[in-house]
Amino acid sequence: MQISISMNIPMGHRLAKHPGKCRNYHGHNYDIIVCIEGAISPETGMVMDFTDLKAAMRIMLAPYDHAMVLEEGDPLIPFLSEHGFKYVITEFPPTAEHFARHFRLRIADRLTWNLDQVTCLVSETPDSDAIS
Repeated sequence: MQISISMNIPMGHRLAKHPGKCRNYHGHNYDIIVCIEGAISPETGMVMDFTDLKAAMRIMLAPYDHAMVLEEGDPLIPFLSEHGFKYVITEFPPTAEHFARHFRLRIADRLTWNLDQVTCLVSETPDSDAIS
């Protein structure tokens, strides 16, 4: 059985090494869906309590909500720090693909229920998704 929770967060980023327009600072309203798979518990009748999954997602996504996400070494980082802006530094280019994998691993580490699989879908725009 699979269950999922979706959340939407506005987040800025840029791909410093990208040759196209994504090299510029910009933002998206990201839709993030976490889907978990597991057996339905005979005691609770659930794979997992939606409240627990939603709480774990909120904690995981809080640093990214309304933040600029930049790869280590981006020259904008000192400016953001100096002026008190919210930002997140990643060890990877902040693409939907990397976010999907990163969020899947982070949420899987937070969940204590006995689950078979965790999947994360990140939609950067209404017609472009990455799934990990």
